[in-house]
Amino acid sequence: MASRIIHLAVSKLLADNYDVGDKNLFCLGSVLPDAVAKERSHFFKFFDGGTRKTYDLTGFRNRYPGLSEGGLYLGYYMHLIQDIVFRDYFYHTVGYVPTSEKLKQLHLDYSLINSYVIGRYGITELPAVPDGLGEDPLLKEKGIDPSAFIGDMRGDLSLHPEGEPVYFTRAFADEYIARAEEVCGQELRALSGEGEHINEDSFSWLKHN
Repeated sequence: MASRIIHLAVSKLLADNYDVGDKNLFCLGSVLPDAVAKERSHFFKFFDGGTRKTYDLTGFRNRYPGLSEGGLYLGYYMHLIQDIVFRDYFYHTVGYVPTSEKLKQLHLDYSLINSYVIGRYGITELPAVPDGLGEDPLLKEKGIDPSAFIGDMRGDLSLHPEGEPVYFTRAFADEYIARAEEVCGQELRALSGEGEHINEDSFSWLKHN
């Protein structure tokens, strides 16, 4: 799925253009799901006899009905949307077909374009972790340590390996970020009572992929 710096870039754009409540908590929530394994933190939903999967956006909204107030949980929710948009864009529009070797290169590609994304989208600092946030019920349930994760993420700002990306280029990053901002903006408007919520099933994929 999208890298944590790319998640932060999308969320920074959203925070600048929409009412997301506490902007720091919103941006923090938008990266924290990647602190642990996706099977634990990403609210998978299976359907069609268990053959297809997606993220349970509807279930998340029902479980946390105060999303329109913004902050940490809204950021977390936007992360899930950004990930299903990423999969739809990169796997279907771009045509990326993953293998174990390609996935290794993809993660290297993220490292190679971090400095570009950081400069292009004005990421000057990481979200701050308020005291006691680790006791938040959702984070405790998922086993997420926000301070440890943000500490680890600091390397994304300072480490800039040399080389050119192979599968995920700077142009792809810009195109994806624009698409993710558009879809997340649609959902933010829906949370405010304007328009329809995203249909997560339309972004689904085969379980074995």
